[in-house]
Amino acid sequence: RCVVYSSDTAPSDEVVELARGCDLLIHEVSGNPGQEEEAHKVGHSTTRDAVEIAKKAGVKLLMPIHFYIEQPTVPPGVSLVLPTPCGRLVL
Repeated sequence: RCVVYSSDTAPSDEVVELARGCDLLIHEVSGNPGQEEEAHKVGHSTTRDAVEIAKKAGVKLLMPIHFYIEQPTVPPGVSLVLPTPCGRLVL
């Protein structure tokens, strides 16, 4: 079994290579669609980035995560929407 954990990081070919063929990729996601440039500048990835990295690496399972120091708030009625199809996903 192989597990790769990528914390706060902009999209990286190194992560793709490290995760190649692994069973599980745990990858940070904190930027939203349309915020790619902003997210990348401060060392973060969007959901779309994590899905693309998982596809390129051929991982079996993607687990998107992000740990916040402050308590995050989610407006009522908001749900997760993946901007691109992927295989298995754990939330």
